[in-house]
Amino acid sequence: MKERTRKLEESNAELKNTQITLQESLKKIQKDEEGGKKLQDKLLPPDVVEIGEYELSHFLMPSMYLSGDFVDYFQIDDRYICFYLADVSGHGVSSAFVTIMLKSYIDNLYKNKNKDIFLSPKKIMEDLNKEFLMDSIGKYLTILLGIIDKKENKILYSNAGQFPDPIFCTEKKCEFLTKNSPPIGLFDFSKYDEYEMDCNEDFFFIVFSDGILEIAPGDSMETKQNWLKNLVGEEGFDINTLIMESGLENTTHLPDDVTFLFINKRSEDE
Repeated sequence: MKERTRKLEESNAELKNTQITLQESLKKIQKDEEGGKKLQDKLLPPDVVEIGEYELSHFLMPSMYLSGDFVDYFQIDDRYICFYLADVSGHGVSSAFVTIMLKSYIDNLYKNKNKDIFLSPKKIMEDLNKEFLMDSIGKYLTILLGIIDKKENKILYSNAGQFPDPIFCTEKKCEFLTKNSPPIGLFDFSKYDEYEMDCNEDFFFIVFSDGILEIAPGDSMETKQNWLKNLVGEEGFDINTLIMESGLENTTHLPDDVTFLFINKRSEDE
């Protein structure tokens, strides 16, 4: 009887020690995640940036503590503005780490002023794909990256698998921009294209991560995309409209990260 009691006490003590170890590990993980989130938040651009006639803004809500989505925009020089939205495969810490790698890659590209690449979204995609495959990180990403040319009033962009399709609206119409290329980091034979949009008129341009489709109303992909297009086409639409109409304002748990990038051009004489 005494032996059984002794073994039971030892077992309970081991269980208690295991619980303490687990609690300490969880606290460490939580602390690491908090540090990672602070770092990731610091890498994001300001919520709203105005550069001449252009206003760039974003919204990002992660499904977990850290996000596999990333968005950025910045002025290259007096003439050019760069913007991009990326969605890394998977969730959590490993995907968030890849967003930091992506930010570092693009920042270094512009710091080094490699003119053969940095004004060509197509060449950026090609180079980025080589980097991902060479590093063998076990992740891929979708990304839409564009360059605004303020002098020529045009946008040059490349879409590497980013879905749903971005929407471009003028006063006359709204349309999906359906042309895209394969994601980054999957195939060494991937080919990337770039496309030009005329920006002489006032417009707005919105890019989504695919998390929006998880919460959009409707049973089919077509219904969800039509909901997006109709909502974006409403008079007075802005990024806050999308946040409210999609229910994100009152959401605490998401099945996937949700991110928007919104670009608005208004003539300065308005």
